[in-house]
Amino acid sequence: MRYHDATWLTAPVIVDVGGGYGGGVTVRLKDNGIEPVSFVGSWESIEKTKDGALGFANKRAEVWWKFREGLDPDQPDGSVIALPPDPELRADLCAPTWKLTARGVLLESKDDIRKRLGRRPVKAMPGSWHGRRAMRRLCPGTTPGNGRSTGTGLSDGLCEP
Repeated sequence: MRYHDATWLTAPVIVDVGGGYGGGVTVRLKDNGIEPVSFVGSWESIEKTKDGALGFANKRAEVWWKFREGLDPDQPDGSVIALPPDPELRADLCAPTWKLTARGVLLESKDDIRKRLGRRPVKAMPGSWHGRRAMRRLCPGTTPGNGRSTGTGLSDGLCEP
């Protein structure tokens, strides 16, 4: 197979090492000369939303929100992210709801998402897309969406209708 765009060769490989499941993958990548970026969703976040108005309860919330900002087509020059026309991917990306807590934006738990959907949203795992360097390269100059409230303290999801 021949690739015309070799940018994927320099893209960072982010491995979710939370829960102890990414260790083997990390070792295997290093054995093959690839230096992965470790990601743990429960880690503290010191980042803010693009407008600086909100913080994040943890890295998982930060990752989802930053990806959400990166998808905003109304930012200058539009979004640099191109997603395939996949209804299940769109549904998975729009699945998590959020609420504002004293610590900042908090996403609905993975278990609650699974219960609500009746399945795991496997096509949407922004933790695998993140890492400070990766998101800054992937989503420069992003702006936030509106985070509409449903009255339950959770938004309608991270995507616009």
